[in-house]
Amino acid sequence: QGGTSQIRCHEGILISSKRLADVIQPFVEELFLPAGYRIVVTGHSLGAGAGTILGILLRSRLPALVSSAGRDDAGEGNENNGDEGLLKVLAFASPPVLDYD
Repeated sequence: QGGTSQIRCHEGILISSKRLADVIQPFVEELFLPAGYRIVVTGHSLGAGAGTILGILLRSRLPALVSSAGRDDAGEGNENNGDEGLLKVLAFASPPVLDYD
């Protein structure tokens, strides 16, 4: 209310996640999305933190990962997809990596 809000992120995990996103983004855009594959990112502990940030980065960079949620191949609503969409992140025992002020 009238103030600014910030989201803070663990710097080391953010740097690693950005590097990984830079490497895999071309594969996702040129191979996985055109072929209709779903993407699952998973990790434990530090890897879970990196996977969480990676999922956020990929969704922010590739709108197709967001806009396809709940749609089937024909673009129709699909109750079986639910809110799973094309990108799922499974994070086990993730450390706190984000903070909202």
